[in-house]
Amino acid sequence: MKPKLASILLLLSASFILAWKNPSGSSERNQSIDNLESGFLNPPTQARPHTFWIWMNGNITREGITADLEAMARVGIGGVLIFNVAGSHGTDIPAGPIDYLSEDWLDLVKYTASEAERLGIEMGLHNCAGWATTGGPWIEPEYGMQQLVTAEMSIWGNRHVIQKLPHPEVFEGYYRDIAVYAFPNQMDTGYRVHQWQPKAGQRGGRAGRQPDLSPVPEGAAIVADAIIDISRYVNEDGVLEWDTPPGVWKILRLGHTPTGHTNQPAAESGRGLEIDKLRREVLDLHWREGIQPVLDHLGPLVGKSFNKILLDSYEAGLHHWTPGMKEEFEKRRGYDPTPYLLALTGRLIGDPATTERFLWDFRRTISDLFAEYYYGYYADLSHENDLQFSTEPYTSCFEGLAVAAKADLPTAEFWADGGYSFSLRLAASLAHINGRTFASAEAFTAAPHIARWENHPGSLKGVGDWAWTQGINRLILHSYPHQPWSDVVPGMTMCQYGCYFDRNNTWWEPGRAWIQYITRSQFLLQTGENVADVLYYAGDAAPNGGVSRPDIKDAGYDYDACGTDIMAELKVEDGDVVLPSGKRYRLLVLPETEFMRPLFVHKIRELVLAGATVLGPKPKYTPSLEGFPASEKEVISIGGEVWGNCDGITVKSNGYGKGQVFSGISPAQMLSQIDVVPALKIPAGCPELAWIHRRTEDANVFFISNQSGRNVQTLAGFRTIGKKPEFWDAVHRTIKPAPGWTVESEHTKVPLNLLPGESVFIVFRHSGKPTPDPYISVESPAQNEKDSLWNAGFEAEKGAQLRAWVNGSHILHRAAGKSKEMKVSDIPEPLKLTGPWNVQFQSGRGAPAAVGFDSLVSWAEHTDPGIRYFSGTATYSIRFDIPQSYMNEGKEVWLDLGEVAVIAEVRLNGKDLDILWSKPFRVEVSEALRSGSNKLEIDVANLWVNRLIGDEQYPDDCDWAEGKYLNRWPDWLNNDWQRPVPSRVTFTTWKHWKKDDSLSPSGLIGPVTLRGARLVPVQ
Repeated sequence: MKPKLASILLLLSASFILAWKNPSGSSERNQSIDNLESGFLNPPTQARPHTFWIWMNGNITREGITADLEAMARVGIGGVLIFNVAGSHGTDIPAGPIDYLSEDWLDLVKYTASEAERLGIEMGLHNCAGWATTGGPWIEPEYGMQQLVTAEMSIWGNRHVIQKLPHPEVFEGYYRDIAVYAFPNQMDTGYRVHQWQPKAGQRGGRAGRQPDLSPVPEGAAIVADAIIDISRYVNEDGVLEWDTPPGVWKILRLGHTPTGHTNQPAAESGRGLEIDKLRREVLDLHWREGIQPVLDHLGPLVGKSFNKILLDSYEAGLHHWTPGMKEEFEKRRGYDPTPYLLALTGRLIGDPATTERFLWDFRRTISDLFAEYYYGYYADLSHENDLQFSTEPYTSCFEGLAVAAKADLPTAEFWADGGYSFSLRLAASLAHINGRTFASAEAFTAAPHIARWENHPGSLKGVGDWAWTQGINRLILHSYPHQPWSDVVPGMTMCQYGCYFDRNNTWWEPGRAWIQYITRSQFLLQTGENVADVLYYAGDAAPNGGVSRPDIKDAGYDYDACGTDIMAELKVEDGDVVLPSGKRYRLLVLPETEFMRPLFVHKIRELVLAGATVLGPKPKYTPSLEGFPASEKEVISIGGEVWGNCDGITVKSNGYGKGQVFSGISPAQMLSQIDVVPALKIPAGCPELAWIHRRTEDANVFFISNQSGRNVQTLAGFRTIGKKPEFWDAVHRTIKPAPGWTVESEHTKVPLNLLPGESVFIVFRHSGKPTPDPYISVESPAQNEKDSLWNAGFEAEKGAQLRAWVNGSHILHRAAGKSKEMKVSDIPEPLKLTGPWNVQFQSGRGAPAAVGFDSLVSWAEHTDPGIRYFSGTATYSIRFDIPQSYMNEGKEVWLDLGEVAVIAEVRLNGKDLDILWSKPFRVEVSEALRSGSNKLEIDVANLWVNRLIGDEQYPDDCDWAEGKYLNRWPDWLNNDWQRPVPSRVTFTTWKHWKKDDSLSPSGLIGPVTLRGARLVPVQ
């Protein structure tokens, strides 16, 4: 890079860094038009993807740390989140010499922070060893997660009883009584509330659960007044001394004991009980013992390169008691839970209305404690120490939108095959409603069936693009296993999990082109604010996560979800529902339930009275026992006042104050009724187009992704007028004017022609008017839907032009319906480069140094086993002559590589052209091509799969357990001895492949073709 250019780019980069305000993520909303383009072409570091960096079971070296970080910096990784993983969950890796939180480990963390500072990489740490969830060896049983346990017996009454009570089950040597109850034995009929365990927070259950008021069998309930709390008659040894009333009595002893759940998967040095997350003082203990030593050791690096603490997805099991539960419950719900605690054993107390509401309140209290004493307090402690707080807030008995309200970096996850993606909308909504710049996602997580070194940039692009359309704008790649060695490949794995995104992967270096694509895209997706018309209140039932309403998005609108915290703070301005941050929505949608607490019924009345438009059923019940039954009468009264006769069946709307409520129609229908047109209008038949819309002060930015396996040609309407559309291509770093656009009412209509898996940003930033009745589509001779890559199309960069690939008549169609025939000639025939090819293979991988290929073939089909089983990079070269007819003015020449497995870097006549990492594998070569002799060079990298299968043809020189994972480190590795089986090229820590497994297509498969095109001006 020339010094002057380097200085300019450094100044640009610095200006963008300043454009992001502070590490807590408050968004800079006013990107200028110039900054938008400059940031896209040269994105700031904040736009780079991050990665999980997995330190496996104490196998950590300084040399490996530096090599890893330098490799990350080289390809453009912006940050790392360190996990220390070992143990169960199929993560068996032999132990290394570095114990978690030992002085050696702390020194390595400090060294890492120093190296990260040097290289400009952010660094964070998972809050404990393992990935789930918060715990360590410093947690004594009394501070661990607590569960309810019971023991019961029957006794005869009408006498003085001295009886040793049976003891409930005890875990970890710790138990405390909660209460002892007596009730008539005949009332315990064996009836249990339907699905009582999830209702009592003791088993996973569906989100948004409301009380079930269905009738129950006669005699199923225990009469509330018949229950006697006899706790005061039981001494500390569990001996009951009580003058029993007449009859036979059931005695039930209720207590709590640890769940025994430990943080997983962690090495013994970092493993211990999971903390009680419903007590603030226990998190103080964990911070003091598990995090403060790290901060003390890092000193001034805290808040600089080391700047975040992460809570990964909640996987610690259910947590349904804490020593102060009764007091906390009464403080939050307004009544003493003691008379109802028997309901936590599944028994029906009084009637369904009472029991179901108490259980609802109990779950709600668990959620509130999680929010205040765990997630919320973790954020407070992080901020007090100049750290950002990142969390994946889902999969337990809490309200995800509320518990993560203070998170600086709300985070979701999705897997490499698109699975486990339910949390994307949750994280995106948390960012949008709380004014955070970043909505992060643990990206491309892979279980064994979708891991095994089979992933690559081209295979991951589609699902990554889709995650962006759900509101995610920072990918955290899963995952980079730390490589402690320098002389073995592929080396360390995160056992059987992950995409093995590390410097030893075959496509690591050319994979930087994919990282650049991610970075350019994320710059635009982090700029300005997300545009959504609908705010969807997720409700106050616990557990509760985000909201999934694809019907809203399919109709061309977008939505965010909010929880109880935001709902309580909503206001109305000019008919819009307004968040505390100032973000506005046209419509508030309520969950499809008739249950609502008085607090929120009052809030809805307030909003509608002030002019809000609200869609949802009339509330008729309160889910809570607080203030019941007067509270329910209040709900009914206000519901009738606001909804009137609106029942969602015969009457679907009602005006109240300045606003309206609706029921029984869809959000899209509702928006249409209040004259809100779709943000994106796509004709029927194109459901495969995923999208998202962002807005700055000066521009509207749409991202469109073709998620189908077919070419999509359509005319899309964008809700913005007065500005001309541009196509911003983040793969190729180009900005071009969109051809053929028109304006219809409130939409700018733009012709889209997207190949399978292709994506594009459509940006509206400069004022402009459409050309009257422009050309919008073209039919070319021998139009080929299956091979649409070479169908004719329009360009607008130098005025309206037709790009034609074949000679003959082309039919041009105008927006108003008229057509015109245009004859094109003088396009040369495609030139196939059939061979012979010279192929040079990367050394040390078992293949010959150089081989001639008379024709292109997959390496997996080659007769030479060194080539058949080769994994790595090979360079193809060929010389060819090109006639002058290819070089005339007004012509383009494109190189089509055909099939590539899996990534190619192209040079022509010594000029670097492009890295081709996703279909189509083509690049324009007009400027590098010359008439006469030319030299084409193509570096192609495949996957590790074939070499791993090839090595299975030889004897093993490692000790494997169950044929999958290592029992111990091989002596030759630890002692730097010559390998016993030198024919083996690879060494890794998990065996995914067997000798007879099918090989993966590899290399340049072709056919390789030069194709000419003509650019013909059109009026």
